[in-house]
Amino acid sequence: MSAKRPSSRLLRLVSALIVALGLAMFAVPAVPASAATGGCYGASCTGLDPTGRCDGDAYTVYSIAINDAALYLGQLDLRYSPSCKANWGRFSTASGSRYIALWNYNQPTPYGGRVTAWNPGGVSQQPVQRYPTCEAAPFSTCSFWSKMVDGRGTACTGVEPYTRTLNGNGPESRGWYWGPCA
Repeated sequence: MSAKRPSSRLLRLVSALIVALGLAMFAVPAVPASAATGGCYGASCTGLDPTGRCDGDAYTVYSIAINDAALYLGQLDLRYSPSCKANWGRFSTASGSRYIALWNYNQPTPYGGRVTAWNPGGVSQQPVQRYPTCEAAPFSTCSFWSKMVDGRGTACTGVEPYTRTLNGNGPESRGWYWGPCA
């Protein structure tokens, strides 16, 4: 009977090894969900458009109001996608009553923006949109965004807002506004 006991232990050990090897052969390696669906991850996102790739779970990390003297031009956001580990900048123009008040007094009105994002020491990623202007204002906010950068470290964003006047002059650059970094 003592001869049966070692063979039964050996049989259980061999069975356990076969099950473990079988599971290991069919196990799927852990990859980020975005990479598994044709997206990107971290540095591989740099220079890509976030639209439809990483914007589904994105949230605003930091935002600031962009003002030129007393003129509110819009809001600049630093966006982040946890699934892609990527950041990008987004500028949303002023709309509604602020826009109408400027328009009524023939003041420069928010018209668009050229947005950039970068990792400190890295290359600036320019806007996704070729012509950063909006015809939909004053009734709705228009958004403009940059290409993505690696979100596993510090990322920064900036915008060059454009305005126009009631008589149609513009777009006119209001200069660059920097920040936020997070």
